[in-house]
Amino acid sequence: MEIFLRRVDHITMRSTSARSLRVLPSSDKNVAQKIVVGDHDGTLICFGVKKGDINIDFKTLPGTRIERVELGGALGSIQDKIFTASGCEVKGFSKKGKQFLIFDTNMSDTIHSMFVWGTNLHVASTSVYNKYENCVDACYFHAPDKINDMVGIQNSENVMCPVLGCQDRVLRVLDKGEMLYEAEVPGCPSTMALYDVRGPFGPNNLLYGTEDGVLGLCTIQAEGPCHRWEASNPDNSCGITSVDSYDMDQDGVSNIVVARDDGNVEVYSIADSSPVMIASSNVSETITSVGAGKISSPEHADIAIATYPGHVMSLTTEPVSVSNSQTNVVKTKIEELKKEIEALKMEVLHEREKYQKSANSENAVSAVVKFDIKDKFVLSPTDATYLLSLEIQSPIENVLLQCDVPVDLMDVDRNSAVVSHSAADPKDKNYLLATYRYNLQLTGTTYNLQLCDEKRVLVNGILAIPLKITLRRFCLFISTVAVLNILSTC
Repeated sequence: MEIFLRRVDHITMRSTSARSLRVLPSSDKNVAQKIVVGDHDGTLICFGVKKGDINIDFKTLPGTRIERVELGGALGSIQDKIFTASGCEVKGFSKKGKQFLIFDTNMSDTIHSMFVWGTNLHVASTSVYNKYENCVDACYFHAPDKINDMVGIQNSENVMCPVLGCQDRVLRVLDKGEMLYEAEVPGCPSTMALYDVRGPFGPNNLLYGTEDGVLGLCTIQAEGPCHRWEASNPDNSCGITSVDSYDMDQDGVSNIVVARDDGNVEVYSIADSSPVMIASSNVSETITSVGAGKISSPEHADIAIATYPGHVMSLTTEPVSVSNSQTNVVKTKIEELKKEIEALKMEVLHEREKYQKSANSENAVSAVVKFDIKDKFVLSPTDATYLLSLEIQSPIENVLLQCDVPVDLMDVDRNSAVVSHSAADPKDKNYLLATYRYNLQLTGTTYNLQLCDEKRVLVNGILAIPLKITLRRFCLFISTVAVLNILSTC
């Protein structure tokens, strides 16, 4: 069954991190759900949508950058308590915004992954996992590689076991700080989520998305993993940044919602134990988090989206129906927006005049505006090239690429810039000097690079990115059917 998605913009915040948006559950099926999202300014906002209007339930004061937002609560009750991770601190809020917890984990690194199970708190930094029982340190585990994401799986003894998605393309299942087993996946797992038990595979199913765009489903069992299916990436689509499951087409079986680096949102249904795409849409920005639920109305399913530049929106399945009363409401809103735009223009004009006066004064001080740059540099195994992705919160005007080793710039469909190559002298270790100019209001761009030499550093305007020239990936298990080299001696 094909469904149609319509974009609805809600609010604009500062930049957001991965899995910093959640859809609050509702105890009443006749009441729409609400969205909670945190940003890099440390602000946490909870809001609902009613007849197209935004109703903010609460908004916290700015503080330390929020890296993660999770939901929890007492076992057997609605999981509507909000937990945020900022630095090495975890804070808890009620659905009305009252803070009831602030806990310093004393971890030496920033918390990037987290989940809550009753009174147990599970957190993970770059390479260390910790479990706290009633805010008391219970156990820990040091992973051999970077931890990209973490979720919890309930075992047969009703104990929550963490699953770590690591950079070495391995899922590690833990119990009481000890590793039970490892499961290799076809790429570096960038995000994970539990698949709804209403699906055709029963409980303990884990959805994962990789940096090179592969989607997979794995059942975590006591005796070992069971790989259900893997959706390959023949079109060389962008990496997966967030996944979720929800019954979008209202047929009683949960669908899979996938968000990608290039702003694509895809909805899959499970047919014959394999995924089939039934809807897709593009928001033109890197998506950091998705969450599905009934947000705009209790009758229609929506997909809540948070992007890296800070835009919070939703893709709704609610059809557009315009009546006379709604037409009058729309006209009133348009007039209010026009007045707001005129007020903003006057404010901008006033600030420009103020800047010109201060810039021409003798005491003027020059300052460089600092902004966050989201960069990603991954190997594409299909064509043995590297994909460099850059994104900031404001529109990009120019990008300068400089490299001290020979590289070729390949054509990318997602890059609509005008490129100019300047003369470069290899004697000065300068093999590439290219400028990209953008006319469109884009906040992100992608470059495709192919190596021509065995050096290791690519440099562009601000970022220094190491190149791995081996064009190989780590493999945990060696296939017995693979063709191996044979060494013979005389």
